[in-house]
Amino acid sequence: MEIPNMVPPARTRKSKKGSASAVASTSASTETEVLRKPTVDEELEAARKVIADRDAKAKASALESVAPAQKAYDEAVASARKIVDEARVALNAAKLAAGIKAGSGKQGPRSDAAKSAITAGAAYTKLAGSPKAEAVIAVFGKQGYASFSWVTRATRMGMSTEDLCAMFVKDPQATKVAWDKVYSPKAK
Repeated sequence: MEIPNMVPPARTRKSKKGSASAVASTSASTETEVLRKPTVDEELEAARKVIADRDAKAKASALESVAPAQKAYDEAVASARKIVDEARVALNAAKLAAGIKAGSGKQGPRSDAAKSAITAGAAYTKLAGSPKAEAVIAVFGKQGYASFSWVTRATRMGMSTEDLCAMFVKDPQATKVAWDKVYSPKAK
């Protein structure tokens, strides 16, 4: 009994130029090509190409669906910018009419009375020990801190500004008690 040959025959593929007789041929001719199993690197490269093609198609599809929304957004932004520019022009015209320099957030030059009040306030703040805003708020409250100058606080408490500043430096808690007796924001 004869044992059959267990080696599978080489698989061949017909080339474009080839004929049926070329497919049957097992010689190394240019008309036939032996099929081989792809390597791992070749399989990975093929998978990368498939993924890249799929991603490119998905991206193109997403861009097509986003384009109308992006156009509407761009139009809305352009419209808002136009409104802001028109408002800025109107504000500058109003400032010019009021005698305020256009383009600045500041008013015109300060009066001499305003300058002297600012200078006096700075001097009294130094006299009170240059306290931080939190310390002044702790004694006079937010309303008293924001609404009143050292001169106004002293006047309400019936003492000189220098005495108030000295009292603030010496004993802030006593100053707070005296201020609370004189000023109550709820009584306003």
